Amino acid sequence: MFRKIWFFSSILSLLIGIEMIALQSIVLNSEGTKILAQGDPSVERKRWWIEALTGDALKYPEKEIKIPQTAAYLFFGLSGLGFAHSFFFIKNDSDD
Repeated sequence: MFRKIWFFSSILSLLIGIEMIALQSIVLNSEGTKILAQGDPSVERKRWWIEALTGDALKYPEKEIKIPQTAAYLFFGLSGLGFAHSFFFIKNDSDD
């Protein structure tokens, strides 16, 4: 059972690592940027001032977020660790 769990997690982390290498950046639409900005009080103050002075609602722009390549290599390392555990895990008689 543990071999299957390790194998599944290693395949999942390998796919996430490949996806991160292939994408290299994520583009958020205005709704995603608005959700991220709600946690930042300086953006909230800016929004309040702009809406108070102009009377128009603040429009959130699209934002591109770069994915660091070290994060992808971290997932590749976790995948290798998972494969090693799934292939070399000592099998007991009570498993499977």
